[in-house]
Amino acid sequence: YYNTLGMYTESFDLAEKSLKIRKNLFGKNSREYSTALGNLAGVYKDLGNIEQARKMYEEQLEINKIIYGKNHTSTALTLYYLSIIYQYNTDFDAVGTEIDLEKSLDFCLEALSIFENKLGKNSHYYTLALGSLADNHYKRNDIDSAIIIKEQLIEIRKEVLSPCHREVLVGLTNITDFYNKVENFNKSLSILQEVLLLADNCYGRNNDIYIETLEEIAVQYYIMNDNNKASEYFSSVISYQIDMYFDLENSFDESLVQTKLNRLKVQLDRLNAIG
Repeated sequence: YYNTLGMYTESFDLAEKSLKIRKNLFGKNSREYSTALGNLAGVYKDLGNIEQARKMYEEQLEINKIIYGKNHTSTALTLYYLSIIYQYNTDFDAVGTEIDLEKSLDFCLEALSIFENKLGKNSHYYTLALGSLADNHYKRNDIDSAIIIKEQLIEIRKEVLSPCHREVLVGLTNITDFYNKVENFNKSLSILQEVLLLADNCYGRNNDIYIETLEEIAVQYYIMNDNNKASEYFSSVISYQIDMYFDLENSFDESLVQTKLNRLKVQLDRLNAIG
């Protein structure tokens, strides 16, 4: 709970106390201790302490193999977390070494195999691990493989969740980074226009998804050196933001209003930079 509020110090203190208590009450080779270990590892990850998070997850993995077995979904979940944590070096700003990325790949493939066998390819956890696999290939500069995996992930989510689901639209938006990496800018633009149409049809125009997609299209045109189109879309973003963010009847949360004002200022600055 504290993590979701950004109160990491409080979250760390509670997770550390919980680990000690469960160790004393249940011993190390227990589900209770394993759960507490995973919670503390997650807090370390959120704090950016990659090395300590790795140690915690690796300890949890060995315990889970003992109490659940190698092919249990709880073991696979820890493998999934390790596949993410090994994609980075000492912090989240640095990509892991080649050896780290190889370990990440091994963890991910093992997790995928377990999730597929136990839960099926349409399961939530299988798609999580598939996303980690795509990110691993991206960080290894195997962009073509990353794109294929991302597209597979999107198709699964379309089938399971529906084409209008937020996760599907976010996934489509995210894959444009991959196409931009290989300079297939027109493909990225085409995908973003598809997302915009879906957002309009599914949620309407006075919605964050629609506005954020307009912004993504503006940035895409800027990447493509079409400043006129970029300026046009940034202007639309600002117009929608003003209409949506300054509905006085619904703007009671002062911190939320300030966040929206800051976001609007960013778009104005971008527009002025283009102009």
